[in-house]
Amino acid sequence: MEVYIDGQRLDPSEYESDDDLVELLAGTKAHLGEEIVDSVVVDGEQVDPNRPEINPDLDDVDRIDIELKDVRELMEETANNLHKYAPKVRKGLEKAQAEFRLGDNDKGFSLLRRSLEGMEWCVGVAQRLDNLKNGEMETDSRENLEEIFDKIKRIIEMAEKYGLKNSSFMSDNLNSIIDYAEAIESFSEDLYEHICGNGELEE
Repeated sequence: MEVYIDGQRLDPSEYESDDDLVELLAGTKAHLGEEIVDSVVVDGEQVDPNRPEINPDLDDVDRIDIELKDVRELMEETANNLHKYAPKVRKGLEKAQAEFRLGDNDKGFSLLRRSLEGMEWCVGVAQRLDNLKNGEMETDSRENLEEIFDKIKRIIEMAEKYGLKNSSFMSDNLNSIIDYAEAIESFSEDLYEHICGNGELEE
């Protein structure tokens, strides 16, 4: 197996383990400097090293390509994506609420599911940005994000257990979820301004 970082082949002695992808990546940290892993391609297929349960067995791998990116550049790019995506999540929830009120539960739940996945992505991105900034996010903000998503999950669990056929249940509870989405949207704007430092949000 060959390992490349930004097109440069590593000598096997330069990484500590080739038993597991996560361990291999951890063993290449000395080569990162002020950069961070942006993508990992295994035998031509991009993989997510943060999901080891679906990563390939390295015994069957011929080549791994690791691409790096400047930490600051990655943070700005990620904050920009979060800022653009968060409003779409809120709008998706509002559309779901409208469908529930019209009695179309199937369409409402389809929109709701996609929006909740989007909210989970937003919360995860905000937390990763905090990690990249070495935990500079205020403790209250971090705990608020976690609390918001815990509440969202509890509402959905209740919906699945008691309210799947009750459109009024979902339309009523969606008010709370939309409030949480608005809070995430506001937080994403603050985070964008804080990271990019220009005081202006990109359209």
